Amino acid sequence: MAHLHKKSVKNVTFRGSPGQDIVFKVYGDKVIATKYPDMSGIVWTPKQQEARARFKAAQAYAREVMKDAVKLEAFKKKLKPGKRAYTELIKEYMLQF
Repeated sequence: MAHLHKKSVKNVTFRGSPGQDIVFKVYGDKVIATKYPDMSGIVWTPKQQEARARFKAAQAYAREVMKDAVKLEAFKKKLKPGKRAYTELIKEYMLQF
């Protein structure tokens, strides 16, 4: 694994998507370049499948509310300062179900 100092890559942005060769992970002040994980052989348990499906539904719900200006404004009125609408919508959905 290659080790870099966080300062040396401070102004560099990393974008990635599945199929890339390396992933940059930040641990404290160090940045480590590692091989992209191969998740093709993973078999999710039924409980994990349920949780992933629920989170996917929560994301869809949050996107739907974010697109509707009326619903979004009503929700933003309930938000505490410093909280983000999208993440709070996901949290609200996950707590309901």
